[in-house]
Amino acid sequence: MMIDAEDIRLFIDGLTLDVNVFNFEQLVTFPAAFSDLGKVNKVSDAKSVELERPCGKLKDFIKRISDDFSKDEQLHKSEGAKRKSVSSGDGHIAKQRKGNQERKFVKDNEPEQELDLHGDEAKETIKQLNNFFAKDNLLQLEKVLEKSRDKAELEIGLGIHIISKLAGIACTCENKSKLSCPCGCGQYLQGNDKMWIGSDTTWYGELDIISGSPTSGDTVAITVANELESSEVEDDDDDEEEYIGEEMEDVSDGISGDFPNVESKFSGTNQRINQTVAQAVVFAFTEYNRHREKEDCIPSIIIDKNCFRFVIYNPVDDKLVVSNLINYKKKEFNPKNIFRSILVLWIILNHRLFFAKSPSSLQFYLKSGFHEKMSHIHNYKKLNDYSKHIVCRSKNKFDSYDDSINAVDLETYEWFMQKL
Repeated sequence: MMIDAEDIRLFIDGLTLDVNVFNFEQLVTFPAAFSDLGKVNKVSDAKSVELERPCGKLKDFIKRISDDFSKDEQLHKSEGAKRKSVSSGDGHIAKQRKGNQERKFVKDNEPEQELDLHGDEAKETIKQLNNFFAKDNLLQLEKVLEKSRDKAELEIGLGIHIISKLAGIACTCENKSKLSCPCGCGQYLQGNDKMWIGSDTTWYGELDIISGSPTSGDTVAITVANELESSEVEDDDDDEEEYIGEEMEDVSDGISGDFPNVESKFSGTNQRINQTVAQAVVFAFTEYNRHREKEDCIPSIIIDKNCFRFVIYNPVDDKLVVSNLINYKKKEFNPKNIFRSILVLWIILNHRLFFAKSPSSLQFYLKSGFHEKMSHIHNYKKLNDYSKHIVCRSKNKFDSYDDSINAVDLETYEWFMQKL
């Protein structure tokens, strides 16, 4: 099985994945580590859900594909597949995408950037994708997910068999780079002594994994979690009270000296999202300041043994989006079951290839409020120097639902099911 440029064109053309437009309801304006910010910051999509366009699309961020190959030609090839009954989940997929129509907003007289899937960079990136789907790599990844005994081992295994395969390069801190992969393949993740971002006068912290090359500006910050919301994906609705919006009983005592007059009440899902968003904002400022000639929308990822979630922040226009959970581990671990999740992750990790510099669709997104809330703080001005400081609402399906089934439209899904 080999995925080629035309398959990628078809996937992007059929991409339907929603993203949630978030804003800061509460944030601290004094120096803090990312882990502490998860307890006191608060982000949500409460304002956006009241609008006519309550959410965005991942496709809004992606360049327009050049016209040298039409989708109709690809779909014509898959005509036989469309007539076939695929998996039992197809009815559910069709039901989920009802009303999920493509939105495209383009400013008048603004040229669109084109995505060349036949250029050398795209060819190398597609080669990396196929390397991930190699049978040996999938077997080794299964062993990583089964045998990792702690967060450090999981970080190394995911870094080797997911991140570096899809992005070409991945690194972690020097200490963890001495650990071999828990699957037994004998590989090590590259070490880097510049994994800290931010400034001790604002927000700061150490990254778990960086994909890509910091020099060329194609990096993504990855946080590895022991448990994200993976166990929640298949939970019954009755169990949601266990992890959504629950209050922390002992956090205030631990941080009251550092955070006076700030109520610390977020844990579980809320805390993880708050912390990831804080890190994503600082990382986006860092990357933008180092590579201003490249695109303004910078992604970050949080991943565990089963799921991942991505955050995209635009430090220029102050736009923030957060994906739903996307499950990449299925009961039967094979390309047909995971291709939607993996291709989305691959696009995020290779955002420099796929994302437009300043997507015009974002003019319809609400601002996150970070600029407004921080602009009067003296230390906020230090955000422009992050590149120099780097040492490298309601209870809903957002919290527990696997959004991979909504990644692409049904025709695209059927094409890949036949191909794989």
